[in-house]
Amino acid sequence: MRLSSVVVFLGLTLTCIFPLRRAFGDKVAIVSALCLMLSSTSYHLYVQIRPQALGLLFLTTAAVYVYLIYKEGKKHDYIFFTIFSILAMNTHNVAMFTMFSYYVMLFVVFLFGRKFKEIKKL
Repeated sequence: MRLSSVVVFLGLTLTCIFPLRRAFGDKVAIVSALCLMLSSTSYHLYVQIRPQALGLLFLTTAAVYVYLIYKEGKKHDYIFFTIFSILAMNTHNVAMFTMFSYYVMLFVVFLFGRKFKEIKKL
């Protein structure tokens, strides 16, 4: 069962490399992937068989897509955000509250920015 954590941290590394690179650039992606691999918190979660590690993967990926929606607003960003938000809400109660706050935050930002088309997409 602990082998499943390897898949989760591989997914976190892929999140750092691909969507985070698109959002912030190459240097940030490399530094964040290295920090993730070398962090003591990662080693603590690596050996546990709990849904927190899976929730961490889905919440982190959803947070990156929240920023990409705010920055670019492409259709596939909305699709991936919806997929990862549904997956995150099925892992943990804290993830459910966090996803709710992500949606509220996007709604408020789009409302004050008078971006009503984006509110409809959300």
